[in-house]
Formats: sequence, C-alpha cells, structure tokens
Amino acid sequence: MLGDAMIALREQGLGDAIWLTIHDEIILEVPEHEAESVLPVLEVAMYAKVQGIELTASAEIIGRRWNGAEKPAIEEKSKKVS
Repeated sequence: MLGDAMIALREQGLGDAIWLTIHDEIILEVPEHEAESVLPVLEVAMYAKVQGIELTASAEIIGRRWNGAEKPAIEEKSKKVS
C-alpha cells in the first residue's frame, strides 16, 4: 500500500518531494508556500480500501525542519538517594 501511495505521489508531480518513509508514513519536503495545498494530495494518495475496510490518512505540517516536529512528553522519574 505504501508503494501505491508513492506511485500516486509521483504521478501528481511530488515524487521528488518524498523525503522519508517510516512504517506507514510518508514525509514530504516541499516549499513552505506549497505545504497547505499538498496536504489533501497526500491524504488521497495514502487512501486505500482493503477487504472492504477503508484506510484513511491524516496529513499534517510538522514544521520548517524535521526538528520542528512536536517532541513527545517524557515523564521524568527521579530516585531519592539518601
């Protein structure tokens, strides 16, 4: 399915924008002024129907750089030393 999505993106002229694939995600690198318009294209490309079950995707803009992505909250565990 991910391969089909990548082919669909290439057909939409976004093949060169594919920056990274991770499990069931595709990360695109596009100019900032195009980011909003690429979201629905990515969601349509990622759509699949398997055995009657629709698989949808939600695209989002993670930032100007990879490190602009929101970092997960990490609980700090501290030990009291006596």
